[in-house]
Amino acid sequence: MDGELVVASTRPADGTAGRRPGRQTHRRLLRAVLLTGLEDRVRFEAAFTRFERRADGRVRVWLADGRTDTADVLVGADGVGSAVRRQYLPHAGVVDTGKRMLMGAAPLRAVAGTGLPALIGDSGTSARVRGMTMALGAHRFAESPATARDRWLPALTSRVVTDAEDYVMWCLPVTQAQLGRAGSPDAVWRLARGLAAGLHPTLRLIVDEAWPDVTVALRIGTIPPVPRWPAGPVTVIGDAVHAAPGFGGNLAMRDARRLCDALAAYARGEQELLPAIGAAEEAMRQDNVPPLDAQGGAPPREPRPGAAAVPMPVGRLREPLPTAAPARSSRTTDVVDATEAGA
Repeated sequence: MDGELVVASTRPADGTAGRRPGRQTHRRLLRAVLLTGLEDRVRFEAAFTRFERRADGRVRVWLADGRTDTADVLVGADGVGSAVRRQYLPHAGVVDTGKRMLMGAAPLRAVAGTGLPALIGDSGTSARVRGMTMALGAHRFAESPATARDRWLPALTSRVVTDAEDYVMWCLPVTQAQLGRAGSPDAVWRLARGLAAGLHPTLRLIVDEAWPDVTVALRIGTIPPVPRWPAGPVTVIGDAVHAAPGFGGNLAMRDARRLCDALAAYARGEQELLPAIGAAEEAMRQDNVPPLDAQGGAPPREPRPGAAAVPMPVGRLREPLPTAAPARSSRTTDVVDATEAGA
């Protein structure tokens, strides 16, 4: 009111209104944790190009660096643009919804004195100002990542531990015409600054202080339900097969755990390989993937952290910081500039 941002309304995020409670996760730090101890197992700069099922039931893969590899199982966990899915399930296509958004993050310290972090709380937030919607989410570590590392995982040496800090994630809707040919992170960041020029000064500050190298342009795509396929030594998980609006990372982790358990049961001699994979795939099909909206149509016009459809990268993008996951607390907040007409 009187030029200040205020909370206009809240909605429960405890599951009673279809929103799921949860904790936010720093994607890069989680990735570093998961890779710890696997340095001799993980190879980078070796993109998958194609596979071939051999007569002995195993799978041979060709990589972009010219090497090949052979294994009992090939898992396509390569996201919504999955190269494994394109060959294995060519009928499972990605549908472009036509929607575009700009996404980035700014250090929380940049807006610490504005009062905005308190308005956002721990929930996904939608700020509406003069016809434009800006999605916001704050990530706060419960304790220093370095302190947690020293206690729980001393072997983690990645710089992300010391570089990680609290931040505010933001999203702005954009049209394809506005996006134009902006492909580099710096060009996308400059475009976002222009779009935010008419917003409240605090909201402009978030974009102005954002990290340009993690500012990205996204087009929103979905994968329609895929008919059941026979189990084999090739499988796909996560967004590679059931892209879920806002919950892709969570479902991918669940899929991975389920598949891991199935493969471990096979290794212990408790189950044959293909039935074990088939059971994991069937359980994956039964997961409750949230609809894009109440009618199951296009994604909502107002993007919210943790509730946007799965992003498909546009142009050459670097790995973005994560969108904020469903809220720690039990509310979802709308913040509006109350000077806007009708507020």
